[in-house]
Amino acid sequence: MIDAFRVVLHAWPAELGLIEHLRAAYQPVLDSSSGEDIETVLAVVRMTQDEPALRAAYLVLRERAEETFAEVLAERTGTPRDTLDIRVQAATMSAVLKVAADDFARRTAGRGVTPDVLTGHREELAHALGLVAPGLSGKRGD
Repeated sequence: MIDAFRVVLHAWPAELGLIEHLRAAYQPVLDSSSGEDIETVLAVVRMTQDEPALRAAYLVLRERAEETFAEVLAERTGTPRDTLDIRVQAATMSAVLKVAADDFARRTAGRGVTPDVLTGHREELAHALGLVAPGLSGKRGD
Protein backbone atom coordinates (compact mmCIF):
# COMPACT_ATOMS: atom_id res chain seq x y z
CA MET A 1 0.00 0.00 0.00
CA ILE A 2 2.89 2.33 0.77
CA ASP A 3 4.56 1.55 -2.56
CA ALA A 4 1.32 2.17 -4.43
CA PHE A 5 0.95 5.55 -2.73
CA ARG A 6 4.57 6.43 -3.60
CA VAL A 7 3.96 5.55 -7.24
CA VAL A 8 0.86 7.74 -7.47
CA LEU A 9 2.68 10.61 -5.76
CA HIS A 10 5.53 10.47 -8.26
CA ALA A 11 2.97 10.50 -11.09
CA TRP A 12 1.18 13.61 -9.75
CA PRO A 13 0.71 15.90 -12.78
CA ALA A 14 1.44 19.61 -12.42
CA GLU A 15 -1.99 20.61 -13.66
CA LEU A 16 -3.88 18.71 -10.93
CA GLY A 17 -4.19 19.10 -7.20
CA LEU A 18 -3.18 16.05 -5.18
CA ILE A 19 -6.71 15.33 -3.98
CA GLU A 20 -8.06 15.33 -7.54
CA HIS A 21 -5.16 13.16 -8.67
CA LEU A 22 -5.71 10.63 -5.86
CA ARG A 23 -9.39 10.33 -6.69
CA ALA A 24 -8.50 9.51 -10.29
CA ALA A 25 -5.34 7.44 -9.97
CA TYR A 26 -4.79 5.91 -6.51
CA GLN A 27 -5.07 2.15 -6.11
CA PRO A 28 -4.05 0.74 -2.71
CA VAL A 29 -1.87 -1.87 -4.37
CA LEU A 30 0.29 -1.86 -7.44
CA ASP A 31 -1.32 -3.10 -10.65
CA SER A 32 0.99 -6.11 -10.77
CA SER A 33 -0.52 -7.49 -7.55
CA SER A 34 -3.02 -10.30 -7.81
CA GLY A 35 -6.21 -10.50 -5.79
CA GLU A 36 -4.49 -13.06 -3.59
CA ASP A 37 -1.55 -10.69 -3.04
CA ILE A 38 -3.93 -7.93 -2.04
CA GLU A 39 -5.68 -10.16 0.47
CA THR A 40 -2.31 -11.22 1.91
CA VAL A 41 -1.20 -7.60 2.36
CA LEU A 42 -4.50 -6.71 4.00
CA ALA A 43 -4.27 -9.75 6.30
CA VAL A 44 -0.84 -8.59 7.45
CA VAL A 45 -2.18 -5.07 8.03
CA ARG A 46 -4.97 -6.59 10.13
CA MET A 47 -2.45 -8.65 12.12
CA THR A 48 -0.50 -5.50 13.01
CA GLN A 49 -3.41 -4.53 15.26
CA ASP A 50 -2.76 -7.49 17.59
CA GLU A 51 0.93 -8.27 17.15
CA PRO A 52 3.24 -5.66 18.71
CA ALA A 53 6.32 -6.78 16.73
CA LEU A 54 4.46 -6.58 13.42
CA ARG A 55 2.99 -3.22 14.42
CA ALA A 56 6.45 -1.87 15.16
CA ALA A 57 7.78 -3.02 11.78
CA TYR A 58 4.71 -1.60 10.03
CA LEU A 59 5.18 1.78 11.70
CA VAL A 60 8.88 1.86 10.78
CA LEU A 61 7.96 1.26 7.12
CA ARG A 62 5.47 4.09 7.29
CA GLU A 63 8.03 6.40 8.84
CA ARG A 64 10.51 5.60 6.07
CA ALA A 65 7.86 6.39 3.48
CA GLU A 66 7.74 9.94 4.79
CA GLU A 67 11.05 10.58 3.02
CA THR A 68 9.41 9.91 -0.33
CA PHE A 69 6.44 12.08 0.59
CA ALA A 70 8.77 14.91 1.64
CA GLU A 71 10.77 14.58 -1.58
CA VAL A 72 7.67 14.88 -3.76
CA LEU A 73 6.20 17.74 -1.73
CA ALA A 74 9.50 19.64 -1.74
CA GLU A 75 9.83 19.29 -5.50
CA ARG A 76 6.22 20.28 -5.97
CA THR A 77 6.47 23.43 -3.86
CA GLY A 78 10.07 24.39 -4.55
CA THR A 79 10.77 24.21 -0.83
CA PRO A 80 13.74 22.34 0.69
CA ARG A 81 12.60 18.94 1.93
CA ASP A 82 14.15 19.36 5.35
CA THR A 83 11.96 22.35 6.28
CA LEU A 84 9.44 21.90 9.06
CA ASP A 85 6.50 22.64 6.75
CA ILE A 86 7.44 19.88 4.31
CA ARG A 87 8.27 17.38 7.04
CA VAL A 88 4.95 18.04 8.81
CA GLN A 89 2.99 17.67 5.57
CA ALA A 90 4.83 14.41 4.82
CA ALA A 91 4.15 13.09 8.34
CA THR A 92 0.50 14.10 7.98
CA MET A 93 0.22 12.24 4.68
CA SER A 94 1.78 9.18 6.29
CA ALA A 95 -0.63 9.29 9.24
CA VAL A 96 -3.66 9.65 6.97
CA LEU A 97 -2.47 6.77 4.80
CA LYS A 98 -1.93 4.58 7.91
CA VAL A 99 -5.41 5.23 9.27
CA ALA A 100 -6.98 4.74 5.83
CA ALA A 101 -5.04 1.49 5.27
CA ASP A 102 -6.04 0.15 8.68
CA ASP A 103 -9.68 1.01 7.97
CA PHE A 104 -9.52 -0.52 4.48
CA ALA A 105 -8.05 -3.74 5.90
CA ARG A 106 -10.76 -3.88 8.58
CA ARG A 107 -13.60 -3.26 6.09
CA THR A 108 -12.39 -5.96 3.69
CA ALA A 109 -11.95 -8.68 6.32
CA GLY A 110 -14.03 -11.63 5.22
CA ARG A 111 -15.55 -9.65 2.34
CA GLY A 112 -12.65 -9.16 -0.01
CA VAL A 113 -11.88 -6.12 -2.12
CA THR A 114 -14.84 -5.14 -4.24
CA PRO A 115 -14.91 -2.24 -6.70
CA ASP A 116 -17.29 -0.35 -4.40
CA VAL A 117 -15.05 -0.81 -1.35
CA LEU A 118 -12.03 0.24 -3.41
CA THR A 119 -13.78 3.38 -4.64
CA GLY A 120 -14.88 4.18 -1.11
CA HIS A 121 -11.31 3.77 0.18
CA ARG A 122 -9.94 6.09 -2.50
CA GLU A 123 -12.57 8.72 -1.75
CA GLU A 124 -12.06 8.53 2.02
CA LEU A 125 -8.30 8.85 1.65
CA ALA A 126 -8.61 11.87 -0.64
CA HIS A 127 -11.19 13.47 1.65
CA ALA A 128 -9.07 12.90 4.78
CA LEU A 129 -5.97 14.37 3.15
CA GLY A 130 -8.02 17.40 2.14
CA LEU A 131 -9.16 17.88 5.74
CA VAL A 132 -5.76 17.75 7.39
CA ALA A 133 -3.60 19.23 4.67
CA PRO A 134 -5.59 21.75 2.62
CA GLY A 135 -2.40 22.99 0.97
CA LEU A 136 -2.07 19.63 -0.77
CA SER A 137 -5.15 20.25 -2.86
CA GLY A 138 -3.53 23.00 -4.91
CA LYS A 139 -2.02 22.70 -8.34
CA ARG A 140 1.61 23.51 -9.00
CA GLY A 141 2.09 27.23 -8.87
CA ASP A 142 -1.02 27.85 -6.69
